[in-house]
Amino acid sequence: MYTIKEENIKETIVKNSRFIAIIKKISNTTEVSQELKNIKKIYPNATHYCYAYIFDDIEKYSDDMEPSGTAGMPLLTILKQQLLNRVLIVVVRYFRPPKLGTSGLYKAYSQSAQNLLNCCQLVQLVEGKHIKLTISYNDYKKLTPYLKHTNIIEQQFLNNVTIELLVANNYDAFFTYLNNNNISYQILEEVTIEKE
Repeated sequence: MYTIKEENIKETIVKNSRFIAIIKKISNTTEVSQELKNIKKIYPNATHYCYAYIFDDIEKYSDDMEPSGTAGMPLLTILKQQLLNRVLIVVVRYFRPPKLGTSGLYKAYSQSAQNLLNCCQLVQLVEGKHIKLTISYNDYKKLTPYLKHTNIIEQQFLNNVTIELLVANNYDAFFTYLNNNNISYQILEEVTIEKE
């Protein structure tokens, strides 16, 4: 699975109609309605605001009054083909004659999405664990080489060292080291992490 590194916008003209494709990262599904409101403010008086998004196991699309299956579905199809997750794609259409017909619309929305994705830098999403450790300073020194392969959220150096961190899916060596050295840890949650 992948996500985008950053938001991107690309305009495509198809037989006089403007198709403005916007892709954004989303951190939950409740952000979608606010993002759509923002896009409608930036691009007022458009004929259609079609969209699709994927967030983990949730997929949704809207044709926004285009003929059924000609706008939102091709957008969702492109996201799935690219193995994208946690993204929202919106295509704003300003209609100008001539009409494109259903097959023309399907092609135009697909082309608009593909043109946009060709400009995007992708980042791999991997499964990981959000953990917390409390260890001695001596264990901390031994653990330092393994910490280079994690995302440290917070560290506190008091009587012991407390570390909160994210460990990506190639964490076998990390947990083997902890277990072999009797270092206890607490798994706070399973997470999805962007792998740079």
